[in-house]
Amino acid sequence: MDGLYVRNTENPVHNSLGRYHPFDGDGMIHTIRLQNGKATYRNRFVRTAGFEAEQQAGGPLWPGLMGNPHDAVQPGMTARGSVKDSSSTDVVLHGGAILSTFYLCGEGYRLDPETLATLGPAEWVPAHGISAHCKIDEASGELLFFN
Repeated sequence: MDGLYVRNTENPVHNSLGRYHPFDGDGMIHTIRLQNGKATYRNRFVRTAGFEAEQQAGGPLWPGLMGNPHDAVQPGMTARGSVKDSSSTDVVLHGGAILSTFYLCGEGYRLDPETLATLGPAEWVPAHGISAHCKIDEASGELLFFN
């Protein structure tokens, strides 16, 4: 059996501003590569613009799901404008890369399926972002999403 299993989870690096909810964690991609009778596990954070900003600040800049959006230290980086796009909700393989998405319409971050290096936001994402749970048309290979 050969293949790649991919999943997305929330893993907090910093506390939330205000009350914490498990969905507030930063996106982390996990893979298990099955090849030549062996399994290899790897995980990496999705290095979103929000993740990088909080790393540079050394702490949280946005409230979480249960917090007050007006408590944000700086404007948000999603279509909603007051929360961090943690790219932690869903994941699909599209166009030769892992595409990680956020439930509040985020950037759609691409990752290398072998190294899990964040390749950055997908260039084709509209200004208002894309929602999580994208679907791929099996006949055409096109990616379908809401925004």
